[in-house]
Amino acid sequence: MTIPQNNLYGGNETEIDIIDLKITPELGSILQTGKGYYPAYHMNKEHWITVDLSAIDNFDQLGGMIDDSYELTR
Repeated sequence: MTIPQNNLYGGNETEIDIIDLKITPELGSILQTGKGYYPAYHMNKEHWITVDLSAIDNFDQLGGMIDDSYELTR
């Protein structure tokens, strides 16, 4: 989905692409210490994270997280 950047970072309203992923709370607390990972934009912040796709370098890891999110929501 595309949102204004100020929804995550503040500042201007340049649009960025994000994805929301369901994760375990333990993984969420670890990921949120890194670049591009935030508490969920508009979901339960304990079980979901928002990923700024422009800030991600490892798309293989992201692909695995998408698979895991799918399994958690089945």
